[in-house]
Amino acid sequence: RSDGSAAVMHRAGSETHMVMPWTKHAAVRPKPEKGTVTNVVSVRAEPDSVRFFVNGDRITAFARAGLDVDGPFGFQIGQGVNQHITNLDVTRRLAPFPKR
Repeated sequence: RSDGSAAVMHRAGSETHMVMPWTKHAAVRPKPEKGTVTNVVSVRAEPDSVRFFVNGDRITAFARAGLDVDGPFGFQIGQGVNQHITNLDVTRRLAPFPKR
């Protein structure tokens, strides 16, 4: 959405369900009336959790056990959105995660 909101959804076949409903967050920059906006999105699937970030700020996190995050992934862009993906980095950590 262009109002500074973000959502997390899961799609399996033709079914889609909300993991996190549309929620306004200070990290998500709304689109100005005229012009464009840049929001950098990242997802970190760690051993214990999956964390979602926008512009470097964590907007939500979920226990990894409750989500199916292994395998293919994709983006679904809403109608009328002019989306540019400039970098798509998929990395796999070779060393264990540090203890927190």
